[in-house]
Amino acid sequence: MKVCPWCEMEIYGESELGEDSKRCPHCENDLGDYRIVNLDLGMDEEEDEDVLTEANPQTETEEAVEVYFGPFEQVVRNIQDAHDETWECSNCEEMMIQVSEHTVESSNWNPITLSGWNQPLLSAPFQVTSWICPGCFRMEQALSEKDRKQLMLEWSNQASK
Repeated sequence: MKVCPWCEMEIYGESELGEDSKRCPHCENDLGDYRIVNLDLGMDEEEDEDVLTEANPQTETEEAVEVYFGPFEQVVRNIQDAHDETWECSNCEEMMIQVSEHTVESSNWNPITLSGWNQPLLSAPFQVTSWICPGCFRMEQALSEKDRKQLMLEWSNQASK
């Protein structure tokens, strides 16, 4: 059995994929020998397939994890359903949750001005929306829609000068 180092999914059925398969069937990332973790479970391939097809009862640890995270996952779904705008995590592609909108004031902003431009690339004040991923807990930010439009207009006007 192999585990993909990118998506951490187990890779079964190498005979179907071919021994020389260079891509993970789940995430399509490259699989090189230096990145592969081989796990020996003390079973031959036939026993391994039997284990996969049997209905395994959950262990106490698995039940405890399900009880602990079950309510969290339900709350995450409810919050995501309540949002009008969605954002996909650039790290794990889960749907992110909007957690903040805040204004960046000029006292907290040191803008960059390119040579040949008569104004900074982005001037404060502007509003930023913050998102958090419930899967990997990565945070991302984006300029508010109003400020995105303003930025596009200012840059377009600068380019026409």
